[in-house]
Amino acid sequence: MPLSMTSMTGKMVIKPQFDWAAPFSEGLAGVQIGDDRTGKRGFIDKQGKMVINPQYDQVSSFSAGLAMVRVGDYPTGKSGFVDKQGKMVINLQFGWAGEFRDGLAEVRIGDDRTGKWGYVDRQGKMVINPQYDSVTSFSDGLAAVQVGDYPTRSRGVVEKCNLCEERLARGLRPACVDACAGRAIIFGDLDDPASDLRRALADRYAVRRKPELGTRPQIYYLI
Repeated sequence: MPLSMTSMTGKMVIKPQFDWAAPFSEGLAGVQIGDDRTGKRGFIDKQGKMVINPQYDQVSSFSAGLAMVRVGDYPTGKSGFVDKQGKMVINLQFGWAGEFRDGLAEVRIGDDRTGKWGYVDRQGKMVINPQYDSVTSFSDGLAAVQVGDYPTRSRGVVEKCNLCEERLARGLRPACVDACAGRAIIFGDLDDPASDLRRALADRYAVRRKPELGTRPQIYYLI
């Protein structure tokens, strides 16, 4: 179903035409043309004009004037950063990358299994060398980092998602939240009315799977 953009009054500002769209950030929004298998992503302005042509397999929102872009699939692709004119400011070279916060962005050198995380500045200089197994974005001058592997899983055993409780115990977010460059997964405290999660639930219609069973599911799907 094609996606569009409306104003706060419900007026259709940008007509339905995109197969995926992210929220606006710093005046631009990521959009996708085509299906999830072959489609490409670029950026539009608030008038719906394509400012950066669809050419990437993954993009993040703009932050501090830069956005992460990725070419290739998750296991083998490379990530870099572009400015609002579409210029490649930091070349495609990282196994994965996050968004800039407090002037730094987390980047991974190597693959998801053996790679290490560090931080680069807006010029692409490695400020904190890759040495961590998991990291978060900086906030108020600090970032959580992890050294060491996750607990060993038995081959062939299916486990229920526990929201990465071993990461939560270290003050980290679930791995899926950090890995999602499109920020499509929100994690937070339902008891905190000021949390991003509570604000999202207040702004959007949400459903839960089979609440009538009495299991009190805490995963909400935004519609």
